[in-house]
Amino acid sequence: MNAKSISPESIMRLTSAHWSLKALSVGVDLSIFTFLQKGPQTASRLAGLLNLPERSLKRLLNANVALGFLRKADEVYENSKVAQAYLIEGTPSYLGDFVKLAGIHGFEKWTRFGECIRNDAPIEDLDDDYRRNEEKMQYFTRAMHNNAKGTARFIASLPLFANRAHLLDIGGGSGVYCIALTESFPDLHATLIDFPPVCKVAREYVGQSNAKNRINIVEGDALQDQIFENGDIVLVSQVLHGMSESQCKALLTRCFNWTSSGGTIIVHEFFLDNDEASPLYSALFALNMLITTKEGDVYTKGAVSSWLEHAGYHDISVLATPGPSNLLVGHKK
Repeated sequence: MNAKSISPESIMRLTSAHWSLKALSVGVDLSIFTFLQKGPQTASRLAGLLNLPERSLKRLLNANVALGFLRKADEVYENSKVAQAYLIEGTPSYLGDFVKLAGIHGFEKWTRFGECIRNDAPIEDLDDDYRRNEEKMQYFTRAMHNNAKGTARFIASLPLFANRAHLLDIGGGSGVYCIALTESFPDLHATLIDFPPVCKVAREYVGQSNAKNRINIVEGDALQDQIFENGDIVLVSQVLHGMSESQCKALLTRCFNWTSSGGTIIVHEFFLDNDEASPLYSALFALNMLITTKEGDVYTKGAVSSWLEHAGYHDISVLATPGPSNLLVGHKK
């Protein structure tokens, strides 16, 4: 093979990919975008406001201009439209917690990725560590809330929820789905089930919703605890990838028992195709599960469909979301 006839661009582009993530995440962590939302600033003025060295700050600002998150004219910096929409602390569409999770808190584990492959063991087991550390669990929950808001709005647009009485949200996290769905369907009530530290965060978000009186939050482990709830629609969103195959099967069987006759289950995940090597995001996310869980994985649509059928659901179908995830929908007779 003649290397001169093949461009190395795809390789070279990846060698600096982490530069962009770090430039954005550190900018978010330093509250640069939030400060600039108060008004355009020079690097010198912003350095004074943030108590940062002007020399290094200016390079960071210029990098974010090049990335499209800031605008610059006559040495004055201001937020771009995307920064105004998603990077301002305290706004409903804020994505900063998720950006920091990826670019700061999660980045160190990826620098040790070789260890993970050599030892076939996670760098950090989120399941154990986050249950023991309430602060970490709550930070992770807030980051996932940032990330899930767009998908929650999409799911709430589906006619599947029309004429439903009770949503059972298994591993419901911050309550982002319960909130979006109950606000969109005034006759729908919801029950969220998750670990106690997560429920503490969920109560904060649910308390801000105009549908808060129709959302019940239950502390518990859906794999182990007795849960005396039933739903005519059951949602399992981004839960299975943290579990082993046997745990997934057990949870879906429990879900079947919690699903009312004539009810529906929705499983939301980053699914792999049957070749297990596509799509790209899911294949890379499987590596993230290798780093952060002992037994978690990304599963194929075919595998999860078969588990749903084994649990007792029928007429399994696939719905795409606007992002890299999909929904599997099954029904109970």
